[in-house]
Order: sequence, then structure tokens, then C-alpha cells
Amino acid sequence: AHAATTGNNSIAAAIGRNSRAKGAIGNWLVLAEYTDDGKIVSVQTAKVDGETIKADTFYTLKGGEFVEAE
Repeated sequence: AHAATTGNNSIAAAIGRNSRAKGAIGNWLVLAEYTDDGKIVSVQTAKVDGETIKADTFYTLKGGEFVEAE
């Protein structure tokens, strides 16, 4: 699943396996991480602040942390 937002005060939620999300400054991202056998291990949210989480950049979860998607 992939999700992207461009408006103000929006949420991009991508909670399927191998999901990724991106948004504009001020938006929130919601992602889920799964094991290889399909068990959910983490669900995290982060605000796109332009520093820690960059705008218009796809992110995924690895080890419970937001990382830029390849």
C-alpha cells in the first residue's frame, strides 16, 4: 500500500505489508511494519517536519523507525 498527501492538516496512512507513505510539511504519516510471515510488529506515526521527516519523500518502517523508502 502507498499513501501520499499534499493538502494542509492531512494524514497519509499506509498500513499494509511493504507499505510506504509521504506528505507535505505539517501532515502526519501512519505506517505499519510486518514480519516475513505477516504478523504486525509495529505501527508508528510521525509528523512531516521537514527535518527529521522530509516533505514529499516516501518512508517505510524498519525496526520500528521511519526510514526513507528505496
